[in-house]
Amino acid sequence: MAGAVWVGSALLMSAGLIALVFGAFSRSAQMAALVLVIALIHLVPAAILYVALAWRNKVTVWACLLSGFLIGMLPIGIVTFPLLDRSSTTNAWVGGTQTVVDGVPTLAGWIQYGQMLLFFGAIGVAAGFVFWRLVGATPTSNSRSFRLPTTVLLSVGVVLIGGLLMLPTLIRDRSCHNVLRDGRTSASPVMVIDLSLKRGEWPELKQFFQRFAGMSGLDYRGSIDDSGGAVSVLSLSLCTEPDFTIGVNEQYWHHRGGGIIPGRGLSIAIFSLDEGFEWKPIAESLILEMNETWPTRVRFRDSGGRLISVEDTPVGDRFAVPWSGVWPLADPNEDDG
Repeated sequence: MAGAVWVGSALLMSAGLIALVFGAFSRSAQMAALVLVIALIHLVPAAILYVALAWRNKVTVWACLLSGFLIGMLPIGIVTFPLLDRSSTTNAWVGGTQTVVDGVPTLAGWIQYGQMLLFFGAIGVAAGFVFWRLVGATPTSNSRSFRLPTTVLLSVGVVLIGGLLMLPTLIRDRSCHNVLRDGRTSASPVMVIDLSLKRGEWPELKQFFQRFAGMSGLDYRGSIDDSGGAVSVLSLSLCTEPDFTIGVNEQYWHHRGGGIIPGRGLSIAIFSLDEGFEWKPIAESLILEMNETWPTRVRFRDSGGRLISVEDTPVGDRFAVPWSGVWPLADPNEDDG
């Protein structure tokens, strides 16, 4: 019985330590939690395989490494096998290279599939090595001396796994920039501005957000990831308490030559989740500043994505002079640098 507890503890420790290592290398608590969940799912076949190896007295380092590789690779490989659904008409691209044509993987698609199998297999190999190192110290005596190490190993494994599962929650962004910080699963903007800007003008919008934050006393957070990959990402946010946020999150897919929805400008969403907060003066100031900076490029959309006039927005009654209608929209998908 004690030996079984020790082996079970070693399996738990293996899962926890591997998740910790992958999380450290990726610098992501979400990655650590994901790897941990994957590892925990595979503990049952790992335990069965260990029993089979132990029965044949074949628990060696190479057996543990190979077992870990197979356990990590085979389940995900079977579930995601590209030819399972031959009726699919899916098309997919990665980094501008097509990986699936009408449901059939290209050579690049098979290479991507193989890389995924190697990734999960590597997790299994690492877990197998840790497990072998731990079970190598399995006590054979029935004396009292082995109870403390077994208890310690089991306790550390449980604490490590519990901590990793809780880590994404503990480090969650709890600032006003996160509209889902209170546990809600969705949030609807009170207003959406459609701003026609090309990708090369993103830095100008970033500077505008920084300037407007200073003018309005809002907290600013923003980044532009334009490192030359398959997609460029714009993420800007202004916020203040209680629960008021202005945000824009845009993706520019280079192989498509534009965003997810062709012909759309940048969607700048305004959230006000506290009914008592007077958000309209800030929105009015934002619209006026944007229109002064980018004349004829500011439009508005309703919750269904349809273009509307400023009079139909929640702040329409704050404009003494009627808005000048819907202007010609510069192509936001044109890549000018």
